[in-house]
Amino acid sequence: MSPSLSRTTVLAYLSLTGAMFLWGSNVVAARLSVIDMPPIGVSFWRWVTVVVVLLPFTWREIVHAWPTLRAYWRMLVTLAILGPVIFNALVYVGLQTTTAINSAIANGTAPAATVLAAYLITRETVAWQTAFGMAAAFVGVLVIIARGDPAVLATLTVREGDILILLAVVSWGTYTVLLKYRPPGLSSLALVAVLMVIGVAAFAPLYAWEMSRGRFIAITPSNLALIIYAGAVISVFANLLFIRGILAIGSSAAGQFNNLIPIFGSALSVLFLDEAFELYHLAGMVFVLAGVYWAAEATTRT
Repeated sequence: MSPSLSRTTVLAYLSLTGAMFLWGSNVVAARLSVIDMPPIGVSFWRWVTVVVVLLPFTWREIVHAWPTLRAYWRMLVTLAILGPVIFNALVYVGLQTTTAINSAIANGTAPAATVLAAYLITRETVAWQTAFGMAAAFVGVLVIIARGDPAVLATLTVREGDILILLAVVSWGTYTVLLKYRPPGLSSLALVAVLMVIGVAAFAPLYAWEMSRGRFIAITPSNLALIIYAGAVISVFANLLFIRGILAIGSSAAGQFNNLIPIFGSALSVLFLDEAFELYHLAGMVFVLAGVYWAAEATTRT
C-alpha cells in the first residue's frame, strides 16, 4: 500500500472492503438457502429485521435529534427511497426475468454510475488514472463472470430484468453521492435506522399489493435464516461500513469498491460451496484489485 495514504484513508479502504465482503457473502447465503420468496416480501422483512436490531441502540439519539431530522426530512426520504427501496426492489424484481450473469455485469457498472452521479450533482471530476482503474476492474469482473471464455459474453441477450437492474445501479450511485448531505451530527448507526424505518413504511403498501396477488413467503428454516442474516448482519454492518468509507474518502472513490463484490462472492463460493478455484478467478481478481486500488487512490488524491 502506498506510504502516501493516510491512516484515515487506510481505515476507509478497510471499511469499504468489509462492506463488500458482507454484500458478497449474500451470494453464498442465497445459494445455501432454498429461495422461494417474492421480491417485495424479502425486502420488507429484511428491513424490518434491521429496524428491530438497531432501534434499541439508537432510539434515544433519534428522539434527541428529532428537530434536525424534521429539518432534513426531504433528504432522508430521498436517501431511503433511492437506497433501501428502489435499489433493492428493482434488483429483486429484475432477477425474476434475467440471469445472474447479466445481473453481475450490470452491477459492475456501479462505480461508473457513482462517478457520473458525482459529476452531475457535485461537479466532481474524474482523473484519467481513475477511469483507467475503473476500466481494469470492470475487465476483471467480466473475466470472472465469463469464466475466462469471451464466448459466454457473446451469447448474452438484453432482457427486461437487465434494464431494471441498470436502473437500480443508477439509483444506488445517486444514493451514494447524496449521503454527503445527510443530517449533521447524526451517527451512522442512527442514520441507517432512520433510513430503514422509512424503507419499511415505503415497502408496506407494495408488500400488501404483492400479498393481494397471492404471493407469500414460505416459512421455512432456510428462508428465515436468509432474511435474518441478510437483515441483522449484512444490511446493518455493510451499510455502516459503507457510509463510514464514503464520509472518509468521498463517493467516487468509495464507489470503486463495488467491483469487489463478485470477487468475494466467488471466493466464498469456493470455500463454502465446494466450487472449484480456476485460473480465471485469479486473473479476474488481479484486474479487479489493481483497478479498484488505482481508481480509489487516484480519486482520493484529486
